[in-house]
Amino acid sequence: MNRMVHVDIQEIVKEENVTHDWRLLMVLEGQIKVAIFQTDYKLVKDNFIILNPNERFSISATVPALILAVTINATHLTTILPDTSKQRFWNLPMSSPNQTSNNLAACRRLLHRMMITSLSEDVDEATVAAIGLALMGHLRAHYLWHEESKSIFDHDQLVNTVITKLETAYAEDISLRLVADEMHVSYNYLSKKFKEQTHLNFNRYLNAIR
Repeated sequence: MNRMVHVDIQEIVKEENVTHDWRLLMVLEGQIKVAIFQTDYKLVKDNFIILNPNERFSISATVPALILAVTINATHLTTILPDTSKQRFWNLPMSSPNQTSNNLAACRRLLHRMMITSLSEDVDEATVAAIGLALMGHLRAHYLWHEESKSIFDHDQLVNTVITKLETAYAEDISLRLVADEMHVSYNYLSKKFKEQTHLNFNRYLNAIR
């Protein structure tokens, strides 16, 4: 897969595989059972699950189920967020101690936004990638399996703080200059670090998740 993010809608009865990338599966219609190692998860409509790289999984459904499958390329992502390769997420976000209805709803909104954007006649791959980065930012903020595995790099934490703020304030009148003032950091420094980490400028990123 050459793109950072690949989005597909699949009709699944049975699948068994080992994923080498991050995958998010959300049930659109029907219900499925996902087995990861020795744990089984039952998912119904709007439930989603996270598969980490190198996890063996199997999916089964009594009747064909429709799922949204989002694959985020591990090689591409780790060039943008180098420490991500060391991080693992809760397979079922509802199992996470940090899960709340607001966190789950925000993740579903990003997944739906990604689906709609990727299925449009004139697909903007940069926008799809930006939503993918916003999605990973959300997962890193709320669904890391080990809290201590979050980034220890100051500039990484800085940009992650901006991304987390955008997830809750994207509908408001917000600008990078205002965020920089609130965080008491240089606007030029924050702008540079944001673009280095996300490969997008602030406004392009903001428009992508709105």
